[in-house]
Amino acid sequence: MLTALKPVFESDDRRWEPRETIGCPSTVRADGMTPIEVVVQDLSAGGFSFRSADRLPVGAAVQVGLAGSGAAPATVVRVEGVEHGCAFVQPLSPSRLAAAFQNETVVYGVFGTDNARVVPQPVVEKWSRPARGLAWLIGGGIPWICLAAAHFA
Repeated sequence: MLTALKPVFESDDRRWEPRETIGCPSTVRADGMTPIEVVVQDLSAGGFSFRSADRLPVGAAVQVGLAGSGAAPATVVRVEGVEHGCAFVQPLSPSRLAAAFQNETVVYGVFGTDNARVVPQPVVEKWSRPARGLAWLIGGGIPWICLAAAHFA
């Protein structure tokens, strides 16, 4: 007779890799769904957890954006309210794990050529309030006058 042994953990936490607290915004994309804005709570080589009001089912295939490290495929393994736990399909390499969330998600750049010059824009002054009112009345009144003339002619 064979006996199966179940590992005993002091808590229900079965993570094998140490996790680092992140608390950074990110995007999770589920198959066939639009991007979901989330907050990645913690990250390890084997997985991550995030908070989102959009509930994903256990077993859902997702991709998470790791600023500075690209996107990584994962599977949702735990859902408790707004907390989601995911396991990476392939564990992250140490270099990729170190680069994750180290860069900004906004890329700044100067676009154009080196000889581009700034062309000053002309100063446009607002018309006075009475002039704007008159323009509004004329612009709105002339079509009505034309309609009335065509109707009664």
